[in-house]
Amino acid sequence: MKNYTVLDKGRVTTPCGVFDGVEKLVEYETGEILGLNFNARNILRTRSGEFVPFYEQTARRKNKLAVECHKNGALKAAALNEPGEVPTPVGALPAELVTFYDTGELSRVFPRDGAISGYWTEEDERRLYTPLSFDFGFTRFTALVSCVAFYRSGAVRSVTLFPGELIRVTSPVGDVAVSGGFSLYEDGALASCEPSYPVKIPTPIGVLTAHDPRAAVVSADSCSLRFNRSGAVSSLRTARDAVAARLPDGRVCLRAPAEAPHPSDGDQTVTAAMTVAFGGGVVTIDGESFDIGECDFTVAPYAARCGGCESCGDCGGCA
Repeated sequence: MKNYTVLDKGRVTTPCGVFDGVEKLVEYETGEILGLNFNARNILRTRSGEFVPFYEQTARRKNKLAVECHKNGALKAAALNEPGEVPTPVGALPAELVTFYDTGELSRVFPRDGAISGYWTEEDERRLYTPLSFDFGFTRFTALVSCVAFYRSGAVRSVTLFPGELIRVTSPVGDVAVSGGFSLYEDGALASCEPSYPVKIPTPIGVLTAHDPRAAVVSADSCSLRFNRSGAVSSLRTARDAVAARLPDGRVCLRAPAEAPHPSDGDQTVTAAMTVAFGGGVVTIDGESFDIGECDFTVAPYAARCGGCESCGDCGGCA
């Protein structure tokens, strides 16, 4: 349902403000305002302060909507014309893009907002960043940060690191080198992290090597090594191990990482990590569940030649 009014001379009245110089207006399929672009300076007033939405086009930020709205009309995102600062419970953060919940609370702060392309490289973007310092108890660091996300309460939900950054995290399973970032429970406990290097993790079925070499962390809200609220490992991804489960009837099921075509070289393959999750006395490996109390498990180094049970004449023999 339409929730905005177009006035004369490019002026538009919306639930989150009156804007001048509107040169582009995008709707949801149901008619509500989705986003706006401007060719004039406007001031956007939010709970987190006043911002000037993006209105000066540059190749670094081309095709950018300056303001985005939730379907209920509340502000969803504001791309700022120039970097500013946003007050947060962990201090003022530099911001070039800010997002909000549909009830108005701050959701994410992005210190920079350039679009990586042939014209603007990741290294070009890196040079614009300023290192930020944080202390969460389980980790204290100074690094380039791509995004800080918040719960509605204001507590930090996740910290996403700029590509190439590396920090140390004291996790429930020991010290872990982390790239990509980490997430937190609302009470501040570590919820997940992205191991930069293979790390040995004790689990109910044996020691597994947690590491996903192909992890591409766009958002650190949920990384590949996860912990439950009591600190136990709830899931991990591994490209280093195969797991054989001997069932009560004597059958053996082997689960191992898969070999996938290389994204840029069809003659080669890359190893795709498998997910191993724990909970309720059950281990789930890439979607298949096994009762921990009824099965015997063997963990062995993964050999790339292994094609899994379907291609094996001696099921479980390689483990």
